[in-house]
Amino acid sequence: MAWLVCEPVPDEYVPMTLEELDLAGTDPRRVDWSDVGCGMSGLSAAVRLGAKSASPTP
Repeated sequence: MAWLVCEPVPDEYVPMTLEELDLAGTDPRRVDWSDVGCGMSGLSAAVRLGAKSASPTP
């Protein structure tokens, strides 16, 4: 990591960096949304969530 930022990086930053990189493809902070309103903002959010393979619920 020191090569990337051009300065020494303490070892305690390694776990945080690995989590942010998400190399395993499993985001531990992923949020499963279950409620979106039916106004313009809600419809926009539903479209964006649909693009990320979220399943709609009535």
